[in-house]
Amino acid sequence: MRLKLTTLTHFYYQLPEYNLTEVDDSWYHQTLHLHLYYQPPYAFETLLQFLDRRSIPGVESVCDDTYYRTALLRSESHTFKGWIAVTQDDEQNALALTFSASHYPVLSQIITRIRHLFDLDYPPQASREILKASWMDSSTRMPGGFDGFEVSVRTVLGQQITVQAATTLAGRLVHALGTSFVLDLPGLSAFFPSAETLIAAGKANSLEGGKGISDVLGPLGITGRRASTIEAIARALVNGEIQLKPYPIWKDKQIDTEIMTQIEVEMKRLLAIKGIGPWTAHAIGMRALGYPDAFLESDIGVIKAMKALYPDSEEAETSKGRLALAEAWRPMRSYAVMNLWK
Repeated sequence: MRLKLTTLTHFYYQLPEYNLTEVDDSWYHQTLHLHLYYQPPYAFETLLQFLDRRSIPGVESVCDDTYYRTALLRSESHTFKGWIAVTQDDEQNALALTFSASHYPVLSQIITRIRHLFDLDYPPQASREILKASWMDSSTRMPGGFDGFEVSVRTVLGQQITVQAATTLAGRLVHALGTSFVLDLPGLSAFFPSAETLIAAGKANSLEGGKGISDVLGPLGITGRRASTIEAIARALVNGEIQLKPYPIWKDKQIDTEIMTQIEVEMKRLLAIKGIGPWTAHAIGMRALGYPDAFLESDIGVIKAMKALYPDSEEAETSKGRLALAEAWRPMRSYAVMNLWK
């Protein structure tokens, strides 16, 4: 059943008087609306299906062709809680964004994150020049992530297991450490735990005589190795050793090579964290950083698709061979991966 949202006339002009000390639950029921435009063709349904399969229970959901999520954002010393809904307005070549009025002070963050999540700045003509195979579709976009830490945790949980199994683990993590957010919205009930929350949970367990983060996440079905990797990512992020944010990769409808270099440096920093290998670093690079040239040659979906597309090729049978075949798709291998997953 589609959620009915309230439109507030001229609300934008009233909100600059927003008093941070007087926010109550009513702000979650008042809504703001924006249109965020893209250049067609744009395969919104394909992207929505991708997000639906990987949605974190309690934090994200897809209902009636609409993506919903909770969002906890910071600005200076303040934290802003609320929710977001995104659907397509294909007649205007735009996504219709609705969000709680509680998020108005972080409006610029909301817009940047949603544009990244739905890859709205991508120029389709860029793929036509490089991804020329008949099975490549220029309407296919690269799903980003709303929060870099959330994406990184979800990626580590997905190492060598199925998408559904990783989704189950992510839901347990949210149930155990997330902050409750009770509102009448499809599938939403909590905020994803922050890096600071996860570190604090491990520290508290250690002070009580436990083994730290492995004791916290172990009962959820998360292995000790993955728990340690997640904690290491959290610490690196809090200490400023890594930056899990989207980069503005497109400049004048071309890939900005300077930005590419910055992302690749960031991915090397990720690889220095124990438990993060090339698959994990490239998956995080794709969704958290907006890296357009990630390639997941060991991903089971990529392997199956390449074997089917190149049945007579010995290269499709090995990781080294798949990497060789993918050289033709540089510097847009992330988009090739999305087409392979289709």
